[in-house]
Amino acid sequence: MPRMMSAMCPGSCSGRGGCYASPTGPECQCREGFAGQMCEIVVEKTTAAVVAVAEDTSDFWSILLVSLLVLFSLLGCCGAIVWYFRSKNGDRIGGLDEISSKAKTAPKKIKEYLENLV
Repeated sequence: MPRMMSAMCPGSCSGRGGCYASPTGPECQCREGFAGQMCEIVVEKTTAAVVAVAEDTSDFWSILLVSLLVLFSLLGCCGAIVWYFRSKNGDRIGGLDEISSKAKTAPKKIKEYLENLV
C-alpha cells in the first residue's frame, strides 16, 4: 500500500500511525500498542505474571471478613462498656425489691411526718 499524507486519513490517525491508500480509501496503519480506525485505542501489554498478581490483590471475601470482624469487635467493646456502666448504676440505685419496699413504706413515712408537724 502506498503511503498518503496523514491529513487524508480520519483524525490524522491520532498521531499514532501512518496513513496508507487501500482499495476502500485512506486507512490508518497503527503503530505497535495502538488500534482502531484512527489509532485511538491504547492496547496495554500484559504478561501472565502481572495478571496473576492483579487477581491476588482483589480478594473480596477476605476484605469482607476482616471488615466484619472489626465491626463485631467494636460492637462487643461498646456492649461491654454499656454493661459496665449499667451495672455500676444498678449497685447505686439498688435492686427492684429495695425500690418496691421503699415505695410501700413511703406513704407511712409521709403520714408520720405530717402528724409530727401538727
